[in-house]
Amino acid sequence: MAIMNRKVSLIIVNWNGLSKLRDVFIACLRSVLLLDYEDYEVILVDNASTDKSVEVVKTIFKKHLDSGKLKIIKLKKNFGLAAGYNIGALLSKGDYLVFMNNDVIVAKNFLKRIIRVLDTLRNHRIVAVQGKVLRLKEHRIIDCAGDILGRHAQCWIRGSGELDEGQYDKYSEIFGPEGMLYVIRRDTFFEVGGFDNDFFVYNEDDDLSWRIRLRGYRALYVPFAIAYHLRGGSGYSPFVAFHDAKNLLALSIKNHFRISWHVATLLFIILKVLYSLRRREGKVVLAQLRGCLWVIKNLRRLIMKRRLIQALASYEGKRRILMLAKSSQKPF
Repeated sequence: MAIMNRKVSLIIVNWNGLSKLRDVFIACLRSVLLLDYEDYEVILVDNASTDKSVEVVKTIFKKHLDSGKLKIIKLKKNFGLAAGYNIGALLSKGDYLVFMNNDVIVAKNFLKRIIRVLDTLRNHRIVAVQGKVLRLKEHRIIDCAGDILGRHAQCWIRGSGELDEGQYDKYSEIFGPEGMLYVIRRDTFFEVGGFDNDFFVYNEDDDLSWRIRLRGYRALYVPFAIAYHLRGGSGYSPFVAFHDAKNLLALSIKNHFRISWHVATLLFIILKVLYSLRRREGKVVLAQLRGCLWVIKNLRRLIMKRRLIQALASYEGKRRILMLAKSSQKPF
């Protein structure tokens, strides 16, 4: 099958994108609808927005809705980013899935370049890819060049905030793609169970990458597939703190296969709590503790998930994970 004949589904989850992002949200949709690729669909999953996002999109992109290029799935409540992505994937038709934040703008040739690489390397267990993502407000600054693994199994965004001087202009193996623009083969996505709905938002991409890696699959960074991301500046709010603590612990319980990595995750969270205490951010501390409490209450379910994930893990997958961790410059 020719590369340009492989159908691709771009899945964008939205929650009040019009009021929160304004022109960026519309520019995001416009960029994906102008891609230089033959066979693809754009699925907008709306998590019960109250800002008339859907109504405005229907007006501006009526032609694309009529042609079937753009589809809108309007949910009755906010199910979160992870579940929104899963719903979009279930209703998609693509051989490849592109999960996008609604504050990402892609270059016109992004899809052609990314799918060519995935298709060429399909027999080398490369199932997920990450393009070079630059800051939307400053194109000379790197936003993301893929996720890498720290020495104690924490995921880090490679290159974030660095000046783009060509240091990430080579193809390279990464631990996994970053969630703002996650490209993956459809069959692999469903094989490993998709995103975990319990994560709601934050770290859901890292959790997916762990399950892909444990199965023995690999991920690649593609430097000449370019996109731009509006990096958020909301800070470490109680909402973020709750899901961050909850999901870091849940990810460790499910996926980590070394005791030292579980200990490092606990230490990492304790350091975050102590930092919040030092800054006298009482609401953030309470949210972090609530996240830990959620894990305790749901420990039985998490252990059941762990048993399945570890039972399906491969020797080669674990070997490569250990190799990436040992070669890392990141302490955690």
